[in-house]
Amino acid sequence: MSQRPVLTHLPEWQALQRHYAEIGGVHLRELFRADPDRGTRLTLEAAGWYLDYSKNRVTDATLRALTALAEARGLRTAIEAMFSGARLNETENRAVLHTALRNRSNTPVFVDGRDVMPAVNAVLERMAAFADRVRAGQWLGHGGRRIRNVVNLGIGGSDLGPAMACEALKPFSDRSLTVRFVSNVDATHFVEQTRDLDPAETLFIVASKTFTTQETMTNAHSARRWLLAALRDEAAVARHFVAVSTNAAEVRRFGIDPANMFEFWDWVGGRYSLCSAIGLPVMIAIGPANFAALLDGFHAMDTHFRAAPFERNNLVASDLVFKAIARAKVPFTVHISSSVVNSVADDDYTNTKKAQEKMFLGSGLPGCVLRPTLMYGWFDPKHFGWLARFMEKAPVFPIPGHGRYMRQPLYERDFCR
Repeated sequence: MSQRPVLTHLPEWQALQRHYAEIGGVHLRELFRADPDRGTRLTLEAAGWYLDYSKNRVTDATLRALTALAEARGLRTAIEAMFSGARLNETENRAVLHTALRNRSNTPVFVDGRDVMPAVNAVLERMAAFADRVRAGQWLGHGGRRIRNVVNLGIGGSDLGPAMACEALKPFSDRSLTVRFVSNVDATHFVEQTRDLDPAETLFIVASKTFTTQETMTNAHSARRWLLAALRDEAAVARHFVAVSTNAAEVRRFGIDPANMFEFWDWVGGRYSLCSAIGLPVMIAIGPANFAALLDGFHAMDTHFRAAPFERNNLVASDLVFKAIARAKVPFTVHISSSVVNSVADDDYTNTKKAQEKMFLGSGLPGCVLRPTLMYGWFDPKHFGWLARFMEKAPVFPIPGHGRYMRQPLYERDFCR
């Protein structure tokens, strides 16, 4: 099997370099003076997302050169491979099929010869039934009182996606319900998120595929102790905890009825898991009908991404045009963090691809990469989880610093994995 050509050796790449040399110093004023209509022509709209790239150093020739490079690198084939269930996750040898979670056409999607859509739809139906019961006051706590508070316990994609969605969709949420998220193992985070909640009216969602994620289970056991300190009955756990997991044995051992376990699959990547059972807190907050509308929107964009020609493809154009170096601060405690800079937690940062490029450039190994940049993480142990995933792939990784903090058991497994 022949090796893929080196990117910078492709004639399409070299043509793009020549084009960059031509327009790299051109001011936007000159581009608008020469092309007054670019403000309306260099725009795209799909699935409700309007993209205006006219205010960038981009011309029609730029787009032609960029899309030619995408075609030469086989992007169309790669897109089809993803939608078809190919094992694009080389690290774990898994499919990358988050698109199946919002496949509203319900056309079959196969993984290892099995259509996954019946299982996807079954979980969504169970989520909807449960969310309706909570919202209607029919799911009662151990003492017979309705649930008014929902606290999601997760980390990484099991926390960030649902938390951002709940914030973004707050106008659609049931304001009689309080929905909160705990991810930091700093006990202060749990205390602050539960300090004004009544245990008798609080439901915890423990989101961990294996139900062994150390950070999540640390918070889950804290929540269990908090609940039992007030209700003083082990049977209360089954009414105040549900699980998003695949490990029924561990779920049962914790005290949760496996009937209240909502499944997802190994082909669901953490960063893309919102449309799976990980989205349960979102569905409870906004209701099954609004969650279905959310899935419809995802599916509309998926369909556009798969079918639209590259020059009119919102996602392809934004990826080709808007990639730029960015930075984020990393406060390590909740109270001193002025804000959570969600905007930097896109793919290139959470999966640390850009950091890998930088480390590769410094490794001395043969090859080439694009866009070397800096990688920063987040406050709390989420940073270490992303760093661990980076280390799995990076050819070289110097570990800075020393001391007890670097060797705490919480991080030891991830750093050594």
